[in-house]
Amino acid sequence: GVDLSVSSSMTFVPNAEGSTAPSGVASLFWTGLCDTQEVATIMGTKGQIVFQRPAHTPTTLTLTSQVSRTETEHETFHFDLPEEDGSHEFFYPGSIALQYEAEAVRLAVLEGAEELPHWTHAESIACHRIMGQVRQQLGVAGTSP
Repeated sequence: GVDLSVSSSMTFVPNAEGSTAPSGVASLFWTGLCDTQEVATIMGTKGQIVFQRPAHTPTTLTLTSQVSRTETEHETFHFDLPEEDGSHEFFYPGSIALQYEAEAVRLAVLEGAEELPHWTHAESIACHRIMGQVRQQLGVAGTSP
């Protein structure tokens, strides 16, 4: 009853006629059975972004822009991890970077906001619905879309 190893392909289509929402496809893979490359790639019509390992808390991303049919430009961006004082034990590499998310939520709560402008409640619900649908199709117990 656990989604220990999953490969999924999804197609996204606009919801309504005349919608300007983009369509696309996604291929996802996750596993608890072995170590993987642990990178994430977003590809578009004019280039791609690669979030380097570990993708859940990347410190490096590479932007590749299509200049012409035969020429591309590459830019690499580096992000430092927060200082670690050694007082916490982490199970996954780079987990200290999750404090950025925690700090954003803390500030939103202090301001009385119900959601963050860069990741709305509706986006959270949509993401969890997708994950629930994938798990439901896999037959993982205790899930619903």
